Amino acid sequence: DKARDEARDVAGRGSPGAAFLLRKKKEQDAARELLQNASQRADALFEELSKKSDEARRRPPPPGEIGKRVLLDAAFLLRRGKTKAFQAAVRAKAKKLAAHGYQLTLTGPWPPYNFVVDRQ
Repeated sequence: DKARDEARDVAGRGSPGAAFLLRKKKEQDAARELLQNASQRADALFEELSKKSDEARRRPPPPGEIGKRVLLDAAFLLRRGKTKAFQAAVRAKAKKLAAHGYQLTLTGPWPPYNFVVDRQ
């Protein structure tokens, strides 16, 4: 866009302040792209695992630690006979995601509290 081209022109003329601002803009753009990519991976993972479960609920991610961000917090309801296949699918996805710097953690089985409807 025009503003970005102007910033490059100014930075090319050797202005230290402009060069700093351009560097910061590039860092912000890279971080935004990284988060967008990670969110898309989380969405795809949820969709894929949802198809292997009887029901699925996506929960709001808890606040993250410094340097870490939870991209997907979800609960999946499975019949007893489907648990091992589901766990194997999660392990396979965890290996693939680890190659890209993501960590996938599976806990449970848990009681199906996330699937109980409040009828108040």
